Amino acid sequence: MKFNVAALLLAAPALISAAPTPVAADVELIAPVTANENVFSRFAMTCNPPTVTGKELEEQKAALADMSAATARAHTAENKCPRSMETEFNNFKTKAARKKTIKSTCVSAYKDCVKERKAANAACKKAGGTVDQGHQDAVTFCDDKRKAWNLKKA
Repeated sequence: MKFNVAALLLAAPALISAAPTPVAADVELIAPVTANENVFSRFAMTCNPPTVTGKELEEQKAALADMSAATARAHTAENKCPRSMETEFNNFKTKAARKKTIKSTCVSAYKDCVKERKAANAACKKAGGTVDQGHQDAVTFCDDKRKAWNLKKA
């Protein structure tokens, strides 16, 4: 019995300090945390066009729709050459299969990706927005992948 009371007395400060409180006194937020923060810039890109009205609004919506469609086509092109293709390429037994994989699948997929990314950037500019670093990085990413696949030897 004495042991249990002694253990309770020793554990009491820890239990009290761990109890939930309505206000955290030691925590101070300098800037509020937002749900739409760009954690992964490549996957959370925005065009940020200015606010417009009337006929300009219709043109802007059309340009943003073009941008969205071009971005979707870029993702589709990028997905034609998944990461697993690298392993498959190295495991092909014949040069013909490797050449087909390089030229018809991955190089052309990333070429399409670059074309569509540039089209999305042009549509963003047409909507009055600015092409941010994330959009530029997406073009560079696709172009670097295209070059890497183009350099592979069958």
